[in-house]
Amino acid sequence: MTRMDHPTRLCPDPATLRALIAEGPSPATARALAPGASGGTLKVVRVHFPATKPMQLVLLGDSATGAAETFVAEWVGPSAPDLALAETARLSKPRRGQMATGPAAPVIADPSQGLVLRRAGFDTKLPGLRLLHDPDWAADRLGKLGLDPASTIGLVAHRLGKRAVLRIVGRQGTHYARLRPVTSGSGQAAYDRHVSLWTALQGLDGLTIPRPMGFDPDLGLALFAALPGAPPVFRGLPGFHATKAVMRAILTLQSLSVIAEAHPPQDELAILQAWADRTADVFPELGRQLADPLARLTGALLALPALRPVPCHRDLHEAQILLHQGSVGLLDFDTLRLGDPALDIGNLQAHLLLAGLQGGTSRWAYVNAMNLAVPQLSLGRIGIWRRAALLRLAMIYAFSCTPGAVIQGLIREAE
Repeated sequence: MTRMDHPTRLCPDPATLRALIAEGPSPATARALAPGASGGTLKVVRVHFPATKPMQLVLLGDSATGAAETFVAEWVGPSAPDLALAETARLSKPRRGQMATGPAAPVIADPSQGLVLRRAGFDTKLPGLRLLHDPDWAADRLGKLGLDPASTIGLVAHRLGKRAVLRIVGRQGTHYARLRPVTSGSGQAAYDRHVSLWTALQGLDGLTIPRPMGFDPDLGLALFAALPGAPPVFRGLPGFHATKAVMRAILTLQSLSVIAEAHPPQDELAILQAWADRTADVFPELGRQLADPLARLTGALLALPALRPVPCHRDLHEAQILLHQGSVGLLDFDTLRLGDPALDIGNLQAHLLLAGLQGGTSRWAYVNAMNLAVPQLSLGRIGIWRRAALLRLAMIYAFSCTPGAVIQGLIREAE
């Protein structure tokens, strides 16, 4: 969806959006929400454009304890004070159990910027977040889930109104709860898809995924056992061992017979076009710079000879991978589709190159090692999907505090 297609009541004008990305919330509001924020500033690390809801900013700052903390802001314009009060009232209802604890309010308005801001982990659409805020209720609910009532519960991730992930650590070990809105049915569908993957992988080597432990429809909560391991580090000789193991895991995933929706090149181009239109609207100079690379990519994607579609993760990057004693675990199959065999490889390569740009160290040696691991795919085919991911990342990260040098580096890598 372009910004022009996005209703103006849900998204600010381009100049206002540029200012929000550059400056973030007002310093006074940042200090009130995050007392430990350095200099009263919160950095914008991501912008989301929901189709029917206000634009969201994901912000990073320091909490009262001094640790880095994630915050979420919705742009609602002049109605920010009224909506902040209404959201606080909804969160405070006993059946939601998301009353604030600690020195900072969970939700606060920034009238000067038209924002309603909140600490991550407060969301009326995700009733399962009550586990974080209501200890007595959480102990009872954990017992019903077959877990230790005295478990420690922490927030891992939160996308406002869509999903969240909790880490639950108790006597039975570590588990993860994935939360979804209870009314959408998306949680049950995602859990069922994961169960089908889990079943298909039994008896196969090269890839593991979290063991499914059950679904609670009242909370939209899917429970999984934790996978052992740590994300791969693509440096030195261990990086090449990791590359080899990860490529085996991708090929194992591609060998599975699963039912999933298709993701043809046309769907990928639709995503890229939406970001291109949005980028051109908000950052005209960058939009003009991207026009030719995107046009060439469009022709290349559409000209690819068709191959049998295979299961594709579609959001494969280092944080979705765990290595343990030579085995590979993959996380988060929410975006699983049937697509081009080069899609996941190109996407992972693009994220490696992004990490290299951010860290100042080239990752091309591991990109080349990945290419060598799949001689059945042409370098040109993998390169086209890598270019698609690089250009998508350049446009996504343009809507953040990411340095311009990194954005330009992503575009150069896509040429």
